[in-house]
Amino acid sequence: VVVSHLLGHKEAIPALADGLLPDDLDSLCVSIHMNGDVRGCTRSGIKRLDQDLRKLSLAALEDARLAEVAVPDDPNRVAVSVALLYHPLDLGVCSPREVALHLRHGQQALLVQQGRRAGLLLPFVAVTHNLDRSGFIRETIKNSGIPRPPYHWHLFDCSTWLADEDSVRRLGGGSPAAVTLARSSSLEERLRRLAKLYQSYLIRHQRDDGSLFLRYEPFRNRLYYGVDAPKLAHAAWVLARAHKQLGGRALQQASSKIIAYHLSALRKGAQGCWLEEDDDHPPSVAEVSFLLLALCQLPGGDPRGTPAVGLSATLWASIDGHGRISTHRPPAESPDAFQDSLPGQALLALGSACEVGLAEEQKDRLSRAFRYYRHRFRHKRAFGQVSWLMQAFSAWWRVRREPQFAALVFEIGDWILEYQQEKTGAFINDHQPDTPGYTTALYLEGLGAAVKLATTLGDQQRHQRYLAAYTRGLLFLDHLVFQPRDASLFSDPEFAVGGVPQSLYRSEVRIDFVQHALSAILELCPGSGPRARRNTGRASRLPRTRWR
Repeated sequence: VVVSHLLGHKEAIPALADGLLPDDLDSLCVSIHMNGDVRGCTRSGIKRLDQDLRKLSLAALEDARLAEVAVPDDPNRVAVSVALLYHPLDLGVCSPREVALHLRHGQQALLVQQGRRAGLLLPFVAVTHNLDRSGFIRETIKNSGIPRPPYHWHLFDCSTWLADEDSVRRLGGGSPAAVTLARSSSLEERLRRLAKLYQSYLIRHQRDDGSLFLRYEPFRNRLYYGVDAPKLAHAAWVLARAHKQLGGRALQQASSKIIAYHLSALRKGAQGCWLEEDDDHPPSVAEVSFLLLALCQLPGGDPRGTPAVGLSATLWASIDGHGRISTHRPPAESPDAFQDSLPGQALLALGSACEVGLAEEQKDRLSRAFRYYRHRFRHKRAFGQVSWLMQAFSAWWRVRREPQFAALVFEIGDWILEYQQEKTGAFINDHQPDTPGYTTALYLEGLGAAVKLATTLGDQQRHQRYLAAYTRGLLFLDHLVFQPRDASLFSDPEFAVGGVPQSLYRSEVRIDFVQHALSAILELCPGSGPRARRNTGRASRLPRTRWR
């Protein structure tokens, strides 16, 4: 109806039967999306489905509130969503705080009334505007124009369907990320496809100086730049690793630019080698670790790898007599809050550097650090430890072949599996407030390393269990990432596709969300770069397992 009206075509659509609607339906809400913006939105109760739906569609086109949205020439840039509001619940007059106790955020529509004034928000507004529960309630009040209490509230369960040029599909809370995907792809096919999405996103968001835009709001098409030394250094490692494993000129150029960006910020002094990038925070071992990891991906003899000696010496020196790692350059303190993640990053970098011959082992310091952080995990567990310690001691097992290193990797892996949801494959945690979300990628990094370790050790039982968990988690990441199928909802699809939003109900993309997702993929994705092909071994081969 909408496309025919916009283009002046005669409608040739079969009528809808009235009996299609369930008895508990309250109303329908039609929203029209053009070039990624909402052109109009109307809601009404339905008596004659075909006639009323057509009236709603045409009324949405005439919505004066949003008339400034340009009408596209291409029908591919038009999409229509229909939200079915059902199971109405009258909460009566109450405060916004009381409403928050009842609202299922991202799943229910919310209506506020006072006299003749009313305002309703659909769940997808929470996604497009990155609103938390309280923000969604405040925005509903703002939308109503009601200046002050009392507020009369109604809740509706909501099922939303989106139609564009290519398909009709159900949305989860209005988010394209929650579409149920076909599960017929093999693991290898899914890994390759997701790797291409993630790497393309990172390359597109790289600036001329080699750094990356840190945040992007796809539904508002807003980019944010800032200096976050650990995140940017992590990007250097992930891009260098992706180029080494997957090859390609675009990845090579992106990797070279960001490595050059960090090497220009490297400073050597009496306290070692540190990156001077962020004026607001003292240098930390995170940036040192990730730059060292990036240099480990360079081919042998590359002169850019020269600073690796100083970087590894700085990390070895950060391990004190008890095995505790000082996370920041002296004389800055090393708060306990940083002890969950940064030490594992440092140990991973040292293990990788020793593995490729860019650093020498310091066995006493390594033993102390291993005992310290194993003890910390056993007696002060935190989700931030999982990914880094699993990757770190998988790397150190390859260097030393010590059973205790593998035992710790498996101990952590067995623990994190207790937090994986059977239905979604995601991991619940206290790492992010709106879990499940991007943090699933972090745990898949560790599980991917554990899969390879179990394969090498011939531990078939663990290999199968970890691989099954990894594949379930990968399916969740596939749900989460913005894909070409979602192009009609974005004003700039090229910038949005490949982005990993924070969660199913929050669309903001932070660059490290994508980096961790790509890093998780690289753990098991078959390589196609020249060095990856030469080094393919038993541990990197994957079964052609089908999704069930």
